[in-house]
Amino acid sequence: MPTPDTLALERSGAIPNSRLPALVYRGLELAADPVSAGQGFAHNGWLGAWRNGIFGYHHFHSTAHEVLAIVGGPPP
Repeated sequence: MPTPDTLALERSGAIPNSRLPALVYRGLELAADPVSAGQGFAHNGWLGAWRNGIFGYHHFHSTAHEVLAIVGGPPP
């Protein structure tokens, strides 16, 4: 597995970002297509997957971490 880029997100008044860095993995086989991404998430126990869009507004999850795969191209 490739070494991820790490992003330290500063806390702001509106969103209390985690003290842990965001990890960005690029070019993973898991994100080759939407089906592979969903299967990879399920295999790792990351449930509640949805497709087709990213919220256009800021939000946060106060009791959970989030995993996101950005997949290009048309769905199968």
